[in-house]
Amino acid sequence: MKAFLALFLVLQSLIAFIILYDFDTEDTIVAILDSGIYKSHPLFEDRILKGYDLVNWDFAPDDELGHGTQVAGIIMDLNSDSNIKLLPIKKLGYPANTPLSILLAIVSGADVVNMSFHQPYNPITEQLLRFGTHKGVLFIASSGNEGKDMLTYPAKYDTVIPVAATDYGNSVLSGNYGEGVTYISPGIDVLSAGLGGNFTTVSGTSMASAYATGVFAYVKDLHPEATNEELIQYVNQYARSIVYTKSDKRIELKTLDIQKFKAIASEQSYLWMSALEWKQHNSSTPSIKIDSFNVEKVYIHDNGSFYKTYPGDTDSVMLPAKDGEHEVRIHFHNGERWQDHHLSYEIDTTSPIIETNNQIHASTTNLHIRVTDPNLGYVLINGEKPSYLTGASFSTGNTRDFSLFSNTKPVVIEAYDTFGNSRIEVFYSPEMTTPHKQQ
Repeated sequence: MKAFLALFLVLQSLIAFIILYDFDTEDTIVAILDSGIYKSHPLFEDRILKGYDLVNWDFAPDDELGHGTQVAGIIMDLNSDSNIKLLPIKKLGYPANTPLSILLAIVSGADVVNMSFHQPYNPITEQLLRFGTHKGVLFIASSGNEGKDMLTYPAKYDTVIPVAATDYGNSVLSGNYGEGVTYISPGIDVLSAGLGGNFTTVSGTSMASAYATGVFAYVKDLHPEATNEELIQYVNQYARSIVYTKSDKRIELKTLDIQKFKAIASEQSYLWMSALEWKQHNSSTPSIKIDSFNVEKVYIHDNGSFYKTYPGDTDSVMLPAKDGEHEVRIHFHNGERWQDHHLSYEIDTTSPIIETNNQIHASTTNLHIRVTDPNLGYVLINGEKPSYLTGASFSTGNTRDFSLFSNTKPVVIEAYDTFGNSRIEVFYSPEMTTPHKQQ
């Protein structure tokens, strides 16, 4: 009985110590709950703390799968110029060890914890995440790769920040996008560290979560006294809003760009441009979205000539819309030198030209057809595509020529170019039989 009472008092004291003790350290520590880290990679030199292996139950969390090294590589690459340290906790593939891995991250002084995995709901995990959040630890997790309107655990816990994936141009949304997803980060074709000291290209919300973790760790290192709420408020202030549509659902997310946060920290200029936004099949004007910091004016030149000036805080830039090829230069002055961005595009709003004439050869009348367009796609004659139109020998420049034998029925000619323009003409001539090459 006395031994039991003594054990109870020891456990009670230990719990009280964990609850009351401030585990914060001078370093900004990022705990990575994953498959371990390949510590010998040059990207991690002098940046890895002694971690935990909850698979082999030792203190050597070496990575044999590569996933944890990839996650760590993204975080460290974003923070090569900061003072953060990485704490590897090897537990991937062992869901039962998640609560202990979270507790170890907390008591080791982690400021940010990355969880690029999914597993079933666990009430103990949920309570430890709440405890860690109360202690000022920020938890970030991947939203899952199913591409559905849902979330997987641990991203689904209300104390965790879930992250979906995009490309560097923010043109696509990848991964789960269920309620609670606020952030989207690069997670498509991301270059990161690999096993054996190599580098590898990886994709998935695991990588997007790592990128977001890297951003929050960078901001935490700049503002070590900031609370979780203050960190999130700061990041939201400068994150870029992007709207996607999935299954008729409008989704507004905040995308994180480490270069913007570094520009803000150093009071430098920053300008991001989206991909060209233009639907060539309608009458919309070509445009791009921009996101800037410390930029007074944005100048637009087209084919070497000045086009327009926009204020630096604008969020959308309309580009030249005349037919033809455009070489656009978008540039600004950062106080020291000009910085340029370039893009090329072509506009074609003109429909193909269809010309016909009847040619008499002996007792036969042929219908000669000429279709002209600089971006001609294909031609249909009475709903069928003559096979020879694709042959180079039957075209000259932007022109297609051919003849038809026929009698009295109408001939319907449809011409389409690669920009979505089209023209339909109906001609009356002798009854059509077989198209043949113009001699």
